[in-house]
Amino acid sequence: KDELKQAYNWLIEQNNTMKPVYVGDDVMDNMISGNKAMAVVYSGDGSYVINENDNMGFLVPDQGSNVWTDGMVITKKCKNTKLAHQFIDYFLNYDVAEQNTDYIGYDSAVKSVYEYFKNDAYAGNPGCGPDTSNPKNEVFKDQPQDIKAYSSSLWTKVKSH
Repeated sequence: KDELKQAYNWLIEQNNTMKPVYVGDDVMDNMISGNKAMAVVYSGDGSYVINENDNMGFLVPDQGSNVWTDGMVITKKCKNTKLAHQFIDYFLNYDVAEQNTDYIGYDSAVKSVYEYFKNDAYAGNPGCGPDTSNPKNEVFKDQPQDIKAYSSSLWTKVKSH
């Protein structure tokens, strides 16, 4: 909780000095059009913005970030696991995986598609592929409910400040 409180205090200070704007999905349009100069976005969104606006880039701070992964899961309560497996298998097809990665910019679970985009289409884009070489980058872990609630309450205060 101490780290969350420190982060909260830092964000409040940013509100007082920089007047940041906290937006939702409209951030994509604002970045593509150049209406905003900086945003915190998912790597796939960053890749999409870069493809649409050559003046944009993607930066992972030296201070560290999260090591991200995307995945598909089947819940315990799934009523049709066979269909769920078929759906996932569909996205693991090379051609579909390539089209999906090209469209949304997220890394593919299909190794050959991932390698193609990392080494060719998205070569040099730090948003392609999680950086595991920086020891300050870490995998986010699921937090206990009380920490989630505390974090959520602080974030609500930041946005309403």
